[in-house]
Amino acid sequence: HDYTRASFYARLALEAAEEAGNSEWIASALIALGMDCGFDSRDDEAAQYFERALAVLPEKSDGLARAFAVHNLGYSKIMTAAPAEGVELIHRSIELFVEEGSEAFCAESYLDLCLGYLDLGDLDQARTFGELGLEKATEVRQTRNAHYLLGEVSYKLGDVELAEFH
Repeated sequence: HDYTRASFYARLALEAAEEAGNSEWIASALIALGMDCGFDSRDDEAAQYFERALAVLPEKSDGLARAFAVHNLGYSKIMTAAPAEGVELIHRSIELFVEEGSEAFCAESYLDLCLGYLDLGDLDQARTFGELGLEKATEVRQTRNAHYLLGEVSYKLGDVELAEFH
């Protein structure tokens, strides 16, 4: 949880990548910097790093790097009051994860879609993606977040009993 230290090393990696002229390494360092900002709730700054990473990532590069950058940019957009744009990006990240045969990473995307649709007031979509996220969750944190989000959705739908369950 030492984001200052993590960012320091990510900046060193970015400098080395830029000196080497390797765009995939540059993108990887930018994604790391974006993640550090996101973990530290600096979502506007995180979005800028993810946008820069996508701009330098070669089209024929590691598809997972692109999927993670798109997903995290989408989450950053949701957190910076642009939920419609964020939801669109996260849907795209799911397509990229599936194309890469990495559907295990989709659980996080489904939960972020639940949050995005909750912000947009589309409770049916929020519930659908929250339930899908809960079903696909592989980490305790994901399960906990899914129940929290589904509790919020259920409460807003007027189902207090289901909200209390979650």
